[in-house]
Amino acid sequence: MATLAMFTAICFWASALIVNKILLQTLAISEIAVVRFLVGAVLLWLVVLVAGHFRAVRAAGPRPLLMGLLDPGSVSLFIIWGQFYTSAVNAAVLWSLMPVVSPIAARLILKEPLRPVYAIAGPLAVGGTLVLVWGQASIGQGSPFGDSLCAIGVGCAIANSMVARRVAQAQPNPLVTTALQITAAMAMGAFVLTFIEQPDIRLLDQGADVNLLMLYVGLAGSAGPFLLYNFALRHLPLGRTALFAPLVGPLGAGLAYFVLGEALSWRGLVAIVVILVAALLPTITEHGQPKTENSA
Repeated sequence: MATLAMFTAICFWASALIVNKILLQTLAISEIAVVRFLVGAVLLWLVVLVAGHFRAVRAAGPRPLLMGLLDPGSVSLFIIWGQFYTSAVNAAVLWSLMPVVSPIAARLILKEPLRPVYAIAGPLAVGGTLVLVWGQASIGQGSPFGDSLCAIGVGCAIANSMVARRVAQAQPNPLVTTALQITAAMAMGAFVLTFIEQPDIRLLDQGADVNLLMLYVGLAGSAGPFLLYNFALRHLPLGRTALFAPLVGPLGAGLAYFVLGEALSWRGLVAIVVILVAALLPTITEHGQPKTENSA
């Protein structure tokens, strides 16, 4: 169930990247972020109300709010901002850095086991990412500035995963955790919308198609994947959940090619293969090793 939850969450995130790119044609960055978080928060609190889990809110503590400020709060703002300058392909595949950095951070901060295979997988994934950026820039897809913003967003996601793993181990209710997390992200987005970006609010002037896309991204970009991710973190170590991140690359690149018509260079295809090999190395080499409680 935890593996299925992570795979579904990745599918949600990959599709949300594409929908974000479409919405950026008519809406402001913070406007997209706030509305998607609002939709997600409303859905989650309705489920909390129906399920009768309000008693678990006080026990959750402040850490889910910190999670929300990191991811999806900061992550969404940086990723959506980065997508304004770079391609959806680049934004999707930059997520492939997570399985490289997350296990190292988990070892240093959470004291989770670090296997030697990451010494090979790490440089492979970083090299593949550099090839991707180089290849997409050569055909006019992407920019160093936009890629840097997306990379900062990925860094915030990794920091959140450290906190989320601890919360998942201590907090038995992922629904309440996710509801608080998305609410904090909504508050952060509202602050940026009101005091920093201050765009013209254009959502109410859009047609039904844009409103339906906003409803979808509220489910696929906030409520759905984070609820599934917080559930999976209760049962899988951080290094294992991070291995799912590279799947955003192929899924996002394929959707960007077919839905948005974005070009994909041969170097980009090579980069995707390299990053996937790097991410799958720990899983491939794990076969034949005795299972532990954390690797179940």
